[in-house]
Amino acid sequence: MKAAWGFAAIGMIATALAVPGPRESAAPAGGRVIAMGHEMFGRSVITIRVGDHLTFANGSAWLHVLVPGRGARQDSQPGMPRLGPRNAHLSEHGDRWITGVWSVPGTYFITCQLHPEMLLEVRVLPATSTARAVHSNA
Repeated sequence: MKAAWGFAAIGMIATALAVPGPRESAAPAGGRVIAMGHEMFGRSVITIRVGDHLTFANGSAWLHVLVPGRGARQDSQPGMPRLGPRNAHLSEHGDRWITGVWSVPGTYFITCQLHPEMLLEVRVLPATSTARAVHSNA
């Protein structure tokens, strides 16, 4: 059983190395940054709004494979932006990566396949309305 997990992890890492992830660039102004250390996210919960992105910054010397789910297990979560071509993002030291747009309100979870104790809860609230009501005197 342990050997199967080891082969699965090696396969995931090899795949993540071979396939580029979505948009890898500097954080947008006002972006939500999640720091990553050894076996931990810089916070356990973040609340954002529909239309926001999250930025992950790996300042540790450790490799992380970010996936939707909990306890290092990848779990499809409808409404969550994909984290890469195989719904995973490989993060090496110095990596700064921006997710796609969060477009569906709800609660989502991100974990690291190499560090099961890493768990980030993402709470997505509806977008705030910036439209103003137009009143007519007619």
